[in-house]
Amino acid sequence: MRLLVVGAGDLGLRVAALHAATGHPVIAVKRKPVALPPGVQGLWSDVARLDRSMLPPVDGVLYCLTPDRRDAQAYRETYVEGLSTLLGVVDSARTRPRLLFAGSTAVYPGEDARVVDEYSLADADELARLPFNGQILREAEALLQARGQACALRIGGIYGPGREMLLRRLRTPGASVQRQPPLWTNRIHIEDVARAVLHLLDLPELPPVVNLVDDAPCPQAEVLDGLAAMLGLPALPESTEPSVGQGKRVANALLRSLGFRCRYPGWREGYAAMLGIEPLQR
Repeated sequence: MRLLVVGAGDLGLRVAALHAATGHPVIAVKRKPVALPPGVQGLWSDVARLDRSMLPPVDGVLYCLTPDRRDAQAYRETYVEGLSTLLGVVDSARTRPRLLFAGSTAVYPGEDARVVDEYSLADADELARLPFNGQILREAEALLQARGQACALRIGGIYGPGREMLLRRLRTPGASVQRQPPLWTNRIHIEDVARAVLHLLDLPELPPVVNLVDDAPCPQAEVLDGLAAMLGLPALPESTEPSVGQGKRVANALLRSLGFRCRYPGWREGYAAMLGIEPLQR
């Protein structure tokens, strides 16, 4: 399979490297030149300037651009306008490649600890209350649903080498954590995201959406307390700020039914691998 990776950041480069290592051709698109893994061809262009003449035929596409800023304009330019441009370019060929879009679990409403999966429905009022990123990502997903042969990846909080926000938080003076009510969180190791992308591209048929999260949604306080124990640091005190809600628990049953298994099924295994220590016992 000839793969086009649009967005040669951490995820894009990991996917490109894994696919190229199997002997398949990969083209990575990025605005400015970066070092690429062996076997990966670079195409240095803004997505808005891509045209069909710049691309050879491809069988699969991973769209994993990220906005430069966290505001509505940047999100719309990246996830709606950029995706629309790319679809016009790749779909002008005789054969339409299958496409994976790296989105987020932010498309799910709910701060009441509910369990959500790909079939969960929300009413109009709940959708209207989504933060701007969730609403814009839903617009992008609608573009994919109209196209077909495409899958929106609803990715949880990615962690792994270089993604150490929670580890830094433990060492931040004055940091605290919400303990009651529990704030549920969902995450997945970056290696498992990359592996899942290639697994899905090899399926006979793509699902329209799939959650990419590990097997163990859990309260944020549980993760931070466990990491503190791993590092021999004191647990964070309970926050005195008002509760931000309870979050949601995102299920990965569909991903598992498609034959994928996480190398790091929970935070204990993933962070232990990052830190080079034995996992905490459950």
